Amino acid sequence: MDIFSARLKFTREKSKLSQKEVAEMVGMSPQGYGKLELGTREPKLEVLAMFPSILNESTDFLLGVRDFDTKATRYYDEYIHLVTKIQMTINRINELKEEKLSADPNSGTTGMFFASNDHIVRIYLDGVSSDEDRKEKIKKRMLSYLETIPYISTETFDYINKRANETVEALINEHKKFKR
Repeated sequence: MDIFSARLKFTREKSKLSQKEVAEMVGMSPQGYGKLELGTREPKLEVLAMFPSILNESTDFLLGVRDFDTKATRYYDEYIHLVTKIQMTINRINELKEEKLSADPNSGTTGMFFASNDHIVRIYLDGVSSDEDRKEKIKKRMLSYLETIPYISTETFDYINKRANETVEALINEHKKFKR
């Protein structure tokens, strides 16, 4: 079974369609379609062009040009969004701490400014903790899902796993600095 055949079957099953249903939609016999999934027959270009709309998946994924299907892409995008949000929050906490350090002790509002800043920093830190929990859950789901994709390149999987772990470690270290 080649990459196309394996991913065609994977995507069809993920779409909860039978071979017969897909065969009817593309105008093939069930036996002919079955040969596509077995890898003993290649699809005509016209049939290949129908798969994205039927299976809600790109031909790039089916043909192995891309390793991520639409679900894996959603997980990855959500993960990166949370990592970015956490990093922006940590940057804002840093700014608030810098403002606190550079505040003029002779101004009349210093005490109120410090109390206000400390309260805001605590709120931001609570948000970071909540986002980190969500990020970890998404990371686990994403990595677990990637393991189910047929013929995903080892390099892609290793890169995503390594990048996720490095990002988490960097954020945890940053977060620890700000909690002091």
